[in-house]
Amino acid sequence: MPNIIENYLELTFAQTENDRRMTTLVAEIEKGNFFNYLWPIALHTESLKRDFFEEEEKMRRNACIRQWGTRQDAYDVINTTVNNVWYLHYNCWQPTLCITFSTAWSAPIALYRNLVPMGYDIYAEFYDAGDATAGVFKTVDRVLFEAYATDVTNPNAPVRKMVDHRFGISEYEQMQRDEAFSE
Repeated sequence: MPNIIENYLELTFAQTENDRRMTTLVAEIEKGNFFNYLWPIALHTESLKRDFFEEEEKMRRNACIRQWGTRQDAYDVINTTVNNVWYLHYNCWQPTLCITFSTAWSAPIALYRNLVPMGYDIYAEFYDAGDATAGVFKTVDRVLFEAYATDVTNPNAPVRKMVDHRFGISEYEQMQRDEAFSE
């Protein structure tokens, strides 16, 4: 059974893009084509020729890992943008898509790194309950800053404090303590 990684992403489109690009992305997400729309898997590139003799599924999984940092596209994607609100960002209105989603085995860190040079601003969080890890990503002046916690069981860990409100880590731990106490 794969680790399920819970993710939150605010994706702000480059100034040169318009809301038609956001509308297209939302439509692609609804079709289950989130990561592949943003950064398509190229199964026939030079980097993949060494995988020629692997079966197609293994070849695709390896390409996903290289390009997105995950083994497959996102799933359980929920658009949490309230009425497609545009956020005031860098003193100008830019369309920002807010979504939550799950990934298998790892957060899509490679995807985030690939989107920054394309002009996207990113704020992202992830939480892996299985490995007790979490991370936060944020672009500032087209540079992606990354912060990780390899043990979020410590309630004083700075990254845990940053992601606790989104993923309810403290509430989940309290529920587990309550259940253990009642047994």
